[in-house]
Amino acid sequence: MQSTNKNIIKFLILAVTVNLLLAVLKLLGGIYGDSEALISDAVHSLADVLSSLIVMVGIYFSQKNNDSSHMFGHERFECVASLLLSVLLFFTGISIGYKTLNSIVTSSYKNFDTPNIIALLAAVISIVAKEIMFWVASYFYKRTGLISLKADAWHQRIDAISSIGSLLGILGAMLGFPICDTIAGFIICLFILKIAIEIFIEACNRMVDKSCDEKLENQIKNAVLLCDGVMMIDDFRTRLFGAKIIVDMRIAVQNDLTLSEALCLAHNVEQTLKANFENIKSCSVLPIPCNFNA
Repeated sequence: MQSTNKNIIKFLILAVTVNLLLAVLKLLGGIYGDSEALISDAVHSLADVLSSLIVMVGIYFSQKNNDSSHMFGHERFECVASLLLSVLLFFTGISIGYKTLNSIVTSSYKNFDTPNIIALLAAVISIVAKEIMFWVASYFYKRTGLISLKADAWHQRIDAISSIGSLLGILGAMLGFPICDTIAGFIICLFILKIAIEIFIEACNRMVDKSCDEKLENQIKNAVLLCDGVMMIDDFRTRLFGAKIIVDMRIAVQNDLTLSEALCLAHNVEQTLKANFENIKSCSVLPIPCNFNA
């Protein structure tokens, strides 16, 4: 995991560098290529720079060891980073949407120059670069379960979609339909707002002790029932803690077990779960006699 975290930081540093270069490229392409959508896209790339920095800070603090002030760990710092990212995405979308909608309502798009090949090339380069970054960030999210990485991955994908929208808008404007470039900018803002809301909701769920999904809970239960000596699961609860999982349960064991044997069995269940589910942060298993009535 330590090696994975180092690779994540390296990727995020690369993402900051690439986003800065793309922002400059799209800004120049939008200015000299006469594309409003591409200039809006450049603003979005600058927001990506800030998003990657937020993710880096969130991951750094979330990986710190427990201390006297945070005895359960720092994993929720990563959720805070995700919340900040979602807010950043939301206001980025609002600002782009306001600008493009105002352009449509006032018909000011008619006064814009027709985009040219410079804007077209800048959009194509951005699409390829951002799509590659999306897949790399998604890979690390699947490896770690860090919601802020998912947020950053979708930030990259949204930028790729933005550039596709810019590309289509530029092509439409070059074919004699100048409003296409402005409409593309407005559609981009709708994508941004949708993803921002989804990320905000998921980050909030991890902050308020939401249970794991039913599929994962069933996998954990099945693993427990396969342990020798476990008669049944009497009570079972899970909650998300940042990218980690906390599990609490009571298991029914044979009546004739001594207290020491029952506690040993419970310890074996805990170790089995931690060995098979790497995202489990803590697991509390309480053994009770099989004839116990809750």
